[in-house]
Amino acid sequence: MSSWIPFWPKRDSDSPQEPPSQQAQPQASTPVAAAASAIVPPRPISTFEMASPTELVTDADADTDAGPLWSIPVTGFALGFCAGMYQSANRASLVFMAENAHRRPDTVQGWYFYNKTKNYRVLLAAVVGGLRTGARVGVWTLAWVGLERAMGELRARYLDTSLKLSKAQGDLELPLGRWLDGGVAGLGIATGASILYRLPGPLSRRALVLATATGASVGALRDFQQRLAARQEQ
Repeated sequence: MSSWIPFWPKRDSDSPQEPPSQQAQPQASTPVAAAASAIVPPRPISTFEMASPTELVTDADADTDAGPLWSIPVTGFALGFCAGMYQSANRASLVFMAENAHRRPDTVQGWYFYNKTKNYRVLLAAVVGGLRTGARVGVWTLAWVGLERAMGELRARYLDTSLKLSKAQGDLELPLGRWLDGGVAGLGIATGASILYRLPGPLSRRALVLATATGASVGALRDFQQRLAARQEQ
């Protein structure tokens, strides 16, 4: 007759131990080892960080120039539209009053329809005149932008980065930048406008001076913006 013997699980101390050569060696708990074992995901690098500051503000970079440069025709159209609306509305109002000066109404109902018709004509003339003037100014400013871009490409390809003002003093140089592009573009636009509209001599010379100065000023502002952006990136 067999007797029942209970079975108890062995303790960890009773289990056979591995030889010292097969046991896992404890890792060193030094700060260097802990830092090396930590896995830190790499931070994504943006396009602006990968590119150098000079690559972000060069003349050939169309992405950086497209924003402020192509906003000039839009601004010109908006200003021309407002100016054309104001001028056309005043002219239409004076023309309507002159045409109906001999038949002015003498009743309340007559004055109501008189003012209503006048307002409709003034509004229509203002919208048409604003669109016409805005389109004209927008086309001229768009032509200036095209000439400025073309001059920038020619300058970057065929001209030096600076112009020596004196041969005796080699360190006296004038940097060539967008101010030259804007001035040449303004001069070309003023010349074309003078020939197209057949401006008289004094008015033509005044237009040439103002257009050249305005274009050079816009280019100088963009040069200053470029240098400031490059300094901030550095």
